[in-house]
Amino acid sequence: MRTRRSSTRSQRWRRRERTIETDQPYPLFLRELSEFEIGMAPRDAVEDAGDDWGREVIVGTGPYEFVEWAAADYVELERYDDYEWGPEFTSRPQSNVDRVVLDIIPEDATRANELTAGDLHADYETALGQAASIEDNSGTEVRRTQSTWTFLPVNTAKPPTDEIEVRRAIAHAINRGPLIDVGLDGEGETTKGFVPPFWANALPESENEELHPAYSPDAAREELDAAGWTNDEEGETRARDGEELRLNHYSFPFPLLSNQAEAIQAMLSEVGIATDLQVPEASTFYAELENNEHHLANSGGAFTPFASSVLSDYYHSSQKTSEVGGLNFGNYENSEVDDLIGQAQFDPDPEARVEAALEAQRILHQDLPAIPLNLLNRIYAFKDGVQGVDEWTEHPLWWGQYHLHLREVGL
Repeated sequence: MRTRRSSTRSQRWRRRERTIETDQPYPLFLRELSEFEIGMAPRDAVEDAGDDWGREVIVGTGPYEFVEWAAADYVELERYDDYEWGPEFTSRPQSNVDRVVLDIIPEDATRANELTAGDLHADYETALGQAASIEDNSGTEVRRTQSTWTFLPVNTAKPPTDEIEVRRAIAHAINRGPLIDVGLDGEGETTKGFVPPFWANALPESENEELHPAYSPDAAREELDAAGWTNDEEGETRARDGEELRLNHYSFPFPLLSNQAEAIQAMLSEVGIATDLQVPEASTFYAELENNEHHLANSGGAFTPFASSVLSDYYHSSQKTSEVGGLNFGNYENSEVDDLIGQAQFDPDPEARVEAALEAQRILHQDLPAIPLNLLNRIYAFKDGVQGVDEWTEHPLWWGQYHLHLREVGL
């Protein structure tokens, strides 16, 4: 029997005003305050609960309240009938579901089996490799969208990938299509954009295609020949002045990334670039990158709805991994790009913000601090008879559609 643990119902708190000062205009500030990661919690409740906050006690602001959490098993919620709904566009006036149990099932195949057997109503994070079988099952359906991408940062601060010819050769050597099969179980699309197309102010994919090096092993070989990296036979590791063209290649320890890394290793070998591929645990992966041990680092990103945020996190010089442990895995620095990113974030003129973000992306195609690879499908699977799924997945606030909506309104 599930024992109800202590829970605290939402309470009315008197209105308080707060003043937040910024050191420069930040037009996106209010928008970012509304992101789902920034939840409100009453200080008194947090302090009173102490170590029990988030486990035995939690006070939220949504239409459901916490009932029970059984570690590594489930979380139980029940509808809060006194919830004051926001503007009409956010949802229906009231939920028809009285009780929600979020089962914690780490194994992808187990979740899929329980769903197709009718023991689960839905799987919020369906594994890519399970989507097809769930879709083929007569009693279940799936919905797809995209909000995650994979890319290959290239260390611009470590020889020999500090040479643009080597980076262009790497870009020419990678065939993105097969990476979808080996890494994503066919659930994705190729991209050449430094900002995924579903984020606001992303460069159109048609322009990415024009600016980014096309897949061409012959062009890769020509770039390397011009830079003095030569070999006697096709496929042989190239060398210059007695030094082999050998790169340290790391992958974050997700199978979808490490499988892609293995395929990329083979593609680079075909043009004479040798790589030593390592797939360490996550903490070691980040430590090696912070120590500037890498030339290449298969990685991915998600949930950043603005081009300016993607650019700031991954390509601004203040976020170099080797200096501050940031997400700029390529240790890339270009003062013009830094200025454009700042303008894309802080300029009060919306049109100026858009153009700054677009121009920064164009320069990235010239400098190649990373090689964009794929867009991943995000999959929601559910049992026949579950109502309201289409109403949710067609809503502009659902995953990828949410971000497409932001593009349409010009944020």
